[in-house]
Amino acid sequence: MYLADFQIEMMRHLSKFLKPDIIMYSEHVSNWSGLFMSPYTYREVIKPAHKKAMSAIVELGAIPQMHIDGKIEDILPDLHEMGVKMEQPFQVFNDINDAKEKYGFIAVGGWDSFGRGNQHDSTEEEVRASVRLAMDSYAPTCRYVFLPGGITWRYSQLQTWANDEAEKYGKSFYKN
Repeated sequence: MYLADFQIEMMRHLSKFLKPDIIMYSEHVSNWSGLFMSPYTYREVIKPAHKKAMSAIVELGAIPQMHIDGKIEDILPDLHEMGVKMEQPFQVFNDINDAKEKYGFIAVGGWDSFGRGNQHDSTEEEVRASVRLAMDSYAPTCRYVFLPGGITWRYSQLQTWANDEAEKYGKSFYKN
């Protein structure tokens, strides 16, 4: 709880000057295959700190966004109950559309960072196709923000292609 208390104090201090609309709280409790602990252990040990942080974010007048990589389906009800409104990066290991429908989350991500669009030898068309797939999969049901999370500085050309496709395809997509 000490770390959460420290982070909450930092949020309060910075919010005086920055006046954010959204505050993201980061916690890495999972990977592509699931939680690093049982859901029970998460609820007993970590959730109280997360709940305290989400309450503080709401008190500051901001929208709570949680940054958790990996498969988090086992704790989605907990995130919802704590007041999380946005999950980032919502990765494809989860049923993103189901989570949006059940819990009203805004999904930030939805791009397959382990797929062909994010490999050292990915072609421009593979990257662009991966962007279109993400948008086609998650944008029609609204509450979606494309984010090509997971591209590293080593693959800066991939980032350029992904951002360009998101801008071009997103403009045409959201006009429909």
